Amino acid sequence: DKNGKTVYLDCKSFAGDHFTYSEINTEQLEKSVMYGEWNILSGFAVLLRKHRDVVFYPGFFIEKLGPGTRFTVSNGLFLGKLENLNLKLLFPEKPIS
Repeated sequence: DKNGKTVYLDCKSFAGDHFTYSEINTEQLEKSVMYGEWNILSGFAVLLRKHRDVVFYPGFFIEKLGPGTRFTVSNGLFLGKLENLNLKLLFPEKPIS
């Protein structure tokens, strides 16, 4: 953002309206969690193609819920439709409390 904040995004795309833990590459998840431990916002920007939704899921959140978990739009931060996604939502002007 304009204040020098950084985000590490791994971009994914899935045909349906959800994805499962097992569909995320273990090495990519470990890297996301590592950056999160360094206080860098990190995770996955996922395009759920069925409805053209783009959603952010923090790596630590995916890891915490673990194997067997199914992730939908309601589990992440909705960034918008593919045509109008808004990455500024990752950097709210006021901290989320």
